[in-house]
Amino acid sequence: MVAVRIFVLFAFFAGLTQAISIDNDIVGEPDIECLENEIRVWIKTRKIFAGRIYAKGKAENPDCYKDDFSTERTKKPHYNLRFGMCGMKSLRSVDPRGMYYGITIVVSFHPLLITKVDQAFHVKCFFEEANRGLTAELGVRWVLSSSSHRSLPIGHPRISP
Repeated sequence: MVAVRIFVLFAFFAGLTQAISIDNDIVGEPDIECLENEIRVWIKTRKIFAGRIYAKGKAENPDCYKDDFSTERTKKPHYNLRFGMCGMKSLRSVDPRGMYYGITIVVSFHPLLITKVDQAFHVKCFFEEANRGLTAELGVRWVLSSSSHRSLPIGHPRISP
């Protein structure tokens, strides 16, 4: 009996997701701005975006999603993520010398359901360390050295009677 209810509930939601049609999609690749303290991602959509953008795995954390796009009424929504927040990874690089920051974001066109037009993007920023080489002019000149030598006579051993 419980299995039948679960199946009916599953069939209802499966039919509901098939019935929901999202007439919008992402146009091109996202634009990424690597700012001093955050990554800003701009998404271009064909129509006004009313969904949500969130960090992968952090959809329920209020600091890690943005869903107020219906008030903005824009075709180019943006999402800002501060470095080190929402599972953002950082990696020090030796060659070239600097820091990588990266995170996967999800662009969802429906506030509750996953749709076939939703997409995820892994965004990365690299900050190259400035070359901090030190240059100085050094003067080199020869220093004369002298040696000193002193000889001391070795005394004869004395034998006492």
